Amino acid sequence: MSFRGLSTLIGLAVATSGALVLALPVAASAEPVPASGSLVITSAVFTSSRTADGNTIVTASLTGNIAGTISGTFTEQLSEVIHASGDANLHGTAVCACAVTGVGAGIATIGFNATGEPSGALSGRFEFLSATGALSGLVGQGTFSSPNGFIATYSGQVHS
Repeated sequence: MSFRGLSTLIGLAVATSGALVLALPVAASAEPVPASGSLVITSAVFTSSRTADGNTIVTASLTGNIAGTISGTFTEQLSEVIHASGDANLHGTAVCACAVTGVGAGIATIGFNATGEPSGALSGRFEFLSATGALSGLVGQGTFSSPNGFIATYSGQVHS
């Protein structure tokens, strides 16, 4: 895989990983509560790669750290299609062992999807799917972006 492909994949993964951070609720409340922060990918292991119709399809396992409203570590499984133009589409799930300020700690599963540009910039959306511990029963959604594919910021809201 080329550096460009790796950068795009890691960037998408970073941004998507940040999504899980936001997906974790900040507080149990009927009204949405804002959440924001940043994340960084600390490792990436590619589990498969193939080409089809001019596209490169890769899967990977990534780990990273989250800071902000949500703090902790995450792992994610993702699938990315890098088109011949350099644009990319990505989707997957992330699992976060996180503490949410003012709420407590738990494990959350977040679904995400993202698009990437040939420059390495990417953006996407995430949705909180489930959680355990003090985070059980909370939901959230939001957006994330990365200018370079290695660090990302997220913003959104969480609610019960």
